Amino acid sequence: WGNRANGLHMNGDASLGGDGIISNALVENNVIYDNGLGGGSGINCDGVQNSVIRNNLIYNAHASGISLYRIDGGGGSSGNLVVNNTVLV
Repeated sequence: WGNRANGLHMNGDASLGGDGIISNALVENNVIYDNGLGGGSGINCDGVQNSVIRNNLIYNAHASGISLYRIDGGGGSSGNLVVNNTVLV
């Protein structure tokens, strides 16, 4: 809570070595709040694949709730299950 940017940030950064992909992550049952005054998401996923994001509560988010994308990741975020989250932006 209270981060200027992201609450939870998973960054599959290809420039750091490896394949630049985060696979099979589980983000579950978190309470994430009061993040993003400088931009960012409650749950931020760059290059996250075949993962599950479920049963999280995100509130008082100042920018975004849950974001799946590709900037630095070795591939786009794909094959993810995002279910039963409560997001208040």
